[in-house]
Amino acid sequence: MFKKVILPEIIVIILLFISCGQRSPVKRLQSQLNQYPEYSIILEDMNEEGMFFKDYYHRYKIIFAQQVEGYKDSLLYFTDITDWQEVDKGEYEQNVNYLGMVLAAKGGTDGISNTPSPPGYQYVGNERYGRWRQDSHGNSFWEFYGKYAFFSHMFGAFTRPVYYNDWTDYRGYRNRGMPYYGRNNQY
Repeated sequence: MFKKVILPEIIVIILLFISCGQRSPVKRLQSQLNQYPEYSIILEDMNEEGMFFKDYYHRYKIIFAQQVEGYKDSLLYFTDITDWQEVDKGEYEQNVNYLGMVLAAKGGTDGISNTPSPPGYQYVGNERYGRWRQDSHGNSFWEFYGKYAFFSHMFGAFTRPVYYNDWTDYRGYRNRGMPYYGRNNQY
Protein backbone atom coordinates (compact mmCIF):
# COMPACT_ATOMS: atom_id res chain seq x y z
CA MET A 1 0.00 0.00 0.00
CA PHE A 2 2.85 2.38 0.75
CA LYS A 3 4.22 1.92 -2.78
CA LYS A 4 0.86 2.76 -4.39
CA VAL A 5 0.63 6.08 -2.59
CA ILE A 6 4.23 7.20 -3.10
CA LEU A 7 4.67 6.06 -6.75
CA PRO A 8 2.05 8.44 -8.27
CA GLU A 9 3.51 11.33 -6.26
CA ILE A 10 7.01 10.59 -7.51
CA ILE A 11 5.78 10.37 -11.10
CA VAL A 12 4.01 13.75 -10.77
CA ILE A 13 7.14 15.35 -9.30
CA ILE A 14 9.34 13.93 -12.07
CA LEU A 15 6.91 15.12 -14.78
CA LEU A 16 6.78 18.60 -13.26
CA PHE A 17 10.57 18.74 -13.11
CA ILE A 18 10.91 17.64 -16.73
CA SER A 19 8.25 20.04 -18.01
CA CYS A 20 9.75 22.99 -16.10
CA GLY A 21 13.18 22.24 -17.49
CA GLN A 22 11.89 22.17 -21.05
CA ARG A 23 9.91 25.42 -21.02
CA SER A 24 10.55 27.41 -24.17
CA PRO A 25 13.20 30.13 -23.79
CA VAL A 26 10.92 32.52 -25.69
CA LYS A 27 8.13 31.96 -23.14
CA ARG A 28 10.60 32.48 -20.28
CA LEU A 29 11.86 35.69 -21.87
CA GLN A 30 8.30 36.93 -22.39
CA SER A 31 7.58 36.37 -18.70
CA GLN A 32 10.69 38.32 -17.74
CA LEU A 33 9.93 41.15 -20.18
CA ASN A 34 6.23 41.42 -19.37
CA GLN A 35 6.92 44.34 -17.00
CA TYR A 36 8.06 46.52 -19.93
CA PRO A 37 5.62 48.38 -22.20
CA GLU A 38 7.39 47.20 -25.37
CA TYR A 39 9.73 44.38 -26.34
CA SER A 40 10.85 42.29 -29.30
CA ILE A 41 12.48 38.86 -29.13
CA ILE A 42 14.43 38.21 -32.31
CA LEU A 43 15.89 34.81 -33.21
CA GLU A 44 19.48 36.03 -33.62
CA ASP A 45 21.28 32.75 -34.24
CA MET A 46 20.84 28.97 -34.17
CA ASN A 47 23.29 26.16 -33.52
CA GLU A 48 23.26 22.39 -33.29
CA GLU A 49 26.08 20.39 -31.75
CA GLY A 50 26.95 16.72 -31.57
CA MET A 51 27.31 13.86 -34.00
CA PHE A 52 24.99 11.14 -32.77
CA PHE A 53 23.16 12.85 -29.92
CA LYS A 54 22.50 16.42 -30.95
CA ASP A 55 21.90 19.41 -28.74
CA TYR A 56 20.04 22.41 -30.15
CA TYR A 57 20.54 26.06 -29.24
CA HIS A 58 19.07 29.48 -29.95
CA ARG A 59 20.45 32.91 -29.23
CA TYR A 60 18.07 35.85 -29.06
CA LYS A 61 18.38 39.57 -29.55
CA ILE A 62 16.15 41.36 -27.08
CA ILE A 63 14.95 44.91 -27.65
CA PHE A 64 12.87 46.44 -24.89
CA ALA A 65 11.61 49.84 -23.83
CA GLN A 66 11.51 51.20 -20.32
CA GLN A 67 9.35 54.11 -19.16
CA VAL A 68 11.33 57.27 -18.38
CA GLU A 69 10.54 58.25 -14.82
CA GLY A 70 8.57 61.49 -14.72
CA TYR A 71 7.81 61.48 -18.47
CA LYS A 72 4.63 59.59 -19.24
CA ASP A 73 5.10 59.40 -23.02
CA SER A 74 8.87 58.82 -23.12
CA LEU A 75 10.58 55.47 -23.46
CA LEU A 76 14.23 54.47 -23.42
CA TYR A 77 15.15 51.53 -25.66
CA PHE A 78 17.72 48.89 -24.77
CA THR A 79 19.14 45.90 -26.61
CA ASP A 80 20.73 42.72 -25.33
CA ILE A 81 21.90 39.44 -26.82
CA THR A 82 21.24 36.36 -24.71
CA ASP A 83 23.66 33.55 -24.09
CA TRP A 84 22.96 30.35 -26.01
CA GLN A 85 19.68 28.84 -24.83
CA GLU A 86 19.13 25.11 -25.20
CA VAL A 87 15.91 24.20 -27.00
CA ASP A 88 14.44 20.86 -27.87
CA LYS A 89 14.64 19.49 -31.39
CA GLY A 90 10.99 20.29 -32.11
CA GLU A 91 11.34 23.96 -31.19
CA TYR A 92 14.59 24.18 -33.14
CA GLU A 93 13.01 22.74 -36.28
CA GLN A 94 9.82 24.78 -35.82
CA ASN A 95 11.83 28.04 -35.87
CA VAL A 96 14.48 27.23 -38.49
CA ASN A 97 12.70 29.41 -41.08
CA TYR A 98 12.45 32.37 -38.67
CA LEU A 99 16.15 33.12 -38.23
CA GLY A 100 16.51 36.92 -38.04
CA MET A 101 12.81 37.45 -37.39
CA VAL A 102 10.83 38.58 -34.36
CA LEU A 103 9.36 35.52 -32.62
CA ALA A 104 7.44 37.49 -29.98
CA ALA A 105 6.70 41.16 -29.45
CA LYS A 106 4.73 43.51 -27.26
CA GLY A 107 3.85 47.09 -28.14
CA GLY A 108 3.86 49.08 -31.32
CA THR A 109 0.60 48.71 -33.23
CA ASP A 110 0.19 44.98 -32.54
CA GLY A 111 -0.14 44.60 -28.76
CA ILE A 112 1.31 41.17 -27.86
CA SER A 113 2.14 38.98 -30.83
CA ASN A 114 3.67 35.51 -31.09
CA THR A 115 3.50 35.45 -34.88
CA PRO A 116 6.93 35.64 -36.55
CA SER A 117 7.49 38.83 -38.49
CA PRO A 118 10.28 41.06 -39.80
CA PRO A 119 11.99 43.06 -37.04
CA GLY A 120 10.41 46.43 -36.36
CA TYR A 121 7.27 45.91 -38.44
CA GLN A 122 5.12 46.20 -35.30
CA TYR A 123 5.99 49.93 -35.21
CA VAL A 124 5.10 50.70 -38.82
CA GLY A 125 1.72 52.38 -39.13
CA ASN A 126 1.78 53.72 -35.56
CA GLU A 127 1.67 57.52 -35.73
CA ARG A 128 3.61 57.75 -32.48
CA TYR A 129 6.71 56.53 -34.36
CA GLY A 130 6.38 57.94 -37.86
CA ARG A 131 4.15 58.70 -40.82
CA TRP A 132 3.31 57.61 -44.32
CA ARG A 133 5.00 59.64 -47.11
CA GLN A 134 4.97 59.41 -50.88
CA ASP A 135 8.02 58.89 -53.06
CA SER A 136 8.48 60.55 -56.47
CA HIS A 137 6.51 57.71 -58.11
CA GLY A 138 3.48 58.15 -55.82
CA ASN A 139 4.20 55.05 -53.71
CA SER A 140 3.45 55.39 -50.00
CA PHE A 141 6.27 54.39 -47.66
CA TRP A 142 6.80 54.56 -43.91
CA GLU A 143 9.15 57.18 -42.50
CA PHE A 144 10.15 57.04 -38.85
CA TYR A 145 10.34 60.36 -37.04
CA GLY A 146 13.89 61.57 -36.41
CA LYS A 147 13.94 60.47 -32.79
CA TYR A 148 13.06 56.91 -33.92
CA ALA A 149 15.44 56.79 -36.88
CA PHE A 150 17.69 54.54 -34.78
CA PHE A 151 15.07 51.76 -35.10
CA SER A 152 16.50 50.69 -38.45
CA HIS A 153 19.92 50.16 -36.88
CA MET A 154 18.61 48.68 -33.62
CA PHE A 155 16.39 46.14 -35.39
CA GLY A 156 18.93 45.48 -38.14
CA ALA A 157 16.13 45.94 -40.63
CA PHE A 158 14.71 48.38 -43.10
CA THR A 159 17.42 48.15 -45.74
CA ARG A 160 14.72 49.52 -48.02
CA PRO A 161 11.59 51.48 -47.17
CA VAL A 162 8.51 49.68 -45.89
CA TYR A 163 5.90 50.41 -48.53
CA TYR A 164 2.24 50.62 -47.67
CA ASN A 165 1.48 47.51 -49.77
CA ASP A 166 4.10 45.53 -47.82
CA TRP A 167 2.62 46.72 -44.54
CA THR A 168 -0.94 45.78 -45.53
CA ASP A 169 0.32 42.34 -46.61
CA TYR A 170 2.03 42.00 -43.21
CA ARG A 171 -1.17 43.01 -41.40
CA GLY A 172 -3.20 40.46 -43.36
CA TYR A 173 -0.78 37.65 -42.53
CA ARG A 174 -0.58 38.71 -38.87
CA ASN A 175 -4.37 38.86 -38.53
CA ARG A 176 -4.52 35.26 -39.77
CA GLY A 177 -1.73 34.23 -37.35
CA MET A 178 0.66 33.46 -40.21
CA PRO A 179 4.35 34.43 -40.39
CA TYR A 180 5.20 37.20 -42.86
CA TYR A 181 8.48 36.84 -44.77
CA GLY A 182 8.12 39.95 -46.91
CA ARG A 183 6.68 40.36 -50.36
CA ASN A 184 9.69 38.60 -51.92
CA ASN A 185 10.39 36.24 -48.98
CA GLN A 186 13.42 38.38 -48.15
CA TYR A 187 13.31 37.82 -44.38
